[in-house]
Order: sequence, then structure tokens, then C-alpha cells
Amino acid sequence: MDSIKSRLKYFLKHLEIGQNKFEAYVGIANGYIASKSVTIASDILEKISMKYPNLNLEWLITGKGEMLREPNTHTGKNIQQLMPNADGYKEKYLEVLEKYSILQERYMALKEKNV
Repeated sequence: MDSIKSRLKYFLKHLEIGQNKFEAYVGIANGYIASKSVTIASDILEKISMKYPNLNLEWLITGKGEMLREPNTHTGKNIQQLMPNADGYKEKYLEVLEKYSILQERYMALKEKNV
């Protein structure tokens, strides 16, 4: 397996899924894997990584290391241990959500006036 696409095809064989199903699930163009291009764009790699976090991208890109990553070792940790600022993100999310709700109400009111 000398190319990134050949390694990706090997991964798909391991998963026992076809290229079309994989492309649809990842959200890439039908036929992308079968195309003549020998490389995979970084945005496509990011999409693959998001859908298949256990795939070792170093292996996919370079062929070095194992195809699959180690299982998630964070299972025994709580969110505060993994992400000490989680409460700050939650507060910011709630703040943005509240602003969105206000804007949505204003939009609906304006829309009703124009109808």
C-alpha cells in the first residue's frame, strides 16, 4: 500500500463498506476515492477524521504506525478533568442561545409586519 488512497481502500475493506457508502457518510463527492488524483485534500481528511476518529491519520497519510488508534482512554475521566474550562463554554453557549432566541423573535415580528 504505497498511496494514501490505497490505504483508505484497505480501511474500507476492513470496515466492510463500499466506497459509495463511505463517501455519502463522510459527505464527499461520489467517486472521489476512485478519481485519478493520488492525494486526498486536507478538508477531506478532516471530514474522515470526524466520522472515523479511530482511524489513525498518520497511518493513512504516511503508512507509518497502526491503522487504528488505541481505544479512547478518557472513559474514566469526567468532563472537568478533560476540559477544565467546560463551564465557561457552557455559559457562553447559553448566552449565544439566548441572543439567538431574541433575534429569532425579532425576525418573526418583522416578517409578520411585511406579510
